[in-house]
Amino acid sequence: SVYVSRNEENNLVKRDVLKNNSEVVLLDNRTWNVEGASDFSVSPDEKYILLICHKVHEYGQSYSAIYKIYDVDEQKLLPTLKPENVTDEETRLRYASWSPTKSQASLIFVFEGNIYYMEDIKGSSRQITFDGKENLIYNGVPDVAFSDETLGSDHAIYWFGEGGRFVYAKFDDTDVETSWVSYYDHLANPKASYNMIVYFTLGGGSPLINSSLLIYYAPTSSSLQRPLLQVCGVDGSRQSFRDMVEQDSGLRCGLYLQCNSGTCRKSISEESKDGWVVVRNPLCFRKTEDRLLLYWSFQIRTLRTNTTTFVSLLQRMEKEVGKLTEGKYEVSKIVAYHAITMSSLFSKF
Repeated sequence: SVYVSRNEENNLVKRDVLKNNSEVVLLDNRTWNVEGASDFSVSPDEKYILLICHKVHEYGQSYSAIYKIYDVDEQKLLPTLKPENVTDEETRLRYASWSPTKSQASLIFVFEGNIYYMEDIKGSSRQITFDGKENLIYNGVPDVAFSDETLGSDHAIYWFGEGGRFVYAKFDDTDVETSWVSYYDHLANPKASYNMIVYFTLGGGSPLINSSLLIYYAPTSSSLQRPLLQVCGVDGSRQSFRDMVEQDSGLRCGLYLQCNSGTCRKSISEESKDGWVVVRNPLCFRKTEDRLLLYWSFQIRTLRTNTTTFVSLLQRMEKEVGKLTEGKYEVSKIVAYHAITMSSLFSKF
């Protein structure tokens, strides 16, 4: 019933819809405007606000920004979020987000291709990765191609439900060629500007992708040398992600892998003998008291027959997949699903 937004005066306020929609000012408009903030994120314990300031678009969904933390109780700004060995207060980060844990405000951020974890925001940060290189090796954030074509997101870090553990992807563009790209930075300026970006093309090198599971509270980790497409959190004890792998035969199969306690294993595989598998939508999870339901919408494209689209339901991780739909029409989206009645509503075209 409680949500945070900006009101008509540009103040950041907290509203409770069950209490006459009363407002509590968390951050005044003067601080918001002076710091050049354009977006925000509230910590799970509601004691701190992460301000995204002076945002600059990089490419696709990605941007860099100056991140500042506002202490709601003390009503003051903390020092700019950055590694301790960096002195520039205008340091720009590629990504920052709160950990889901409510017991303590902690966060993670990406600076110059490396991931840093700050368990206590008033303490020091800990560097997690060390091989990152700006615009070449990306840890936790996608490169140009995967930001636009695959992930459609500015980050490749996915928290477990209780915090303390997360999955991240590393993109290595060392063998990828650079290309010149024209763009228009202002409507009033008809002249194009040019920028050199690293983008893989047909016949050129491809990026190397490494998906890793990192656990803070146990000395274990797991690494997958496979292209990561999407991570979907299930609950505090499980983390799963959708994966598309090119087999030795050149065919493609869709995989569902379950990560638990630092290990990853393949639970579901769909393969086309003479074509490929396309996963259209994110995996949909619903957890009840006695079962975990997984809805999976995918297409099997073959060379000899028409495209066949499936919406599948998996009740338990060790059981076989049951096909809910099958036919030549494409399932564009799973609109809704009911865990108790095990029914789903989907759109087709």
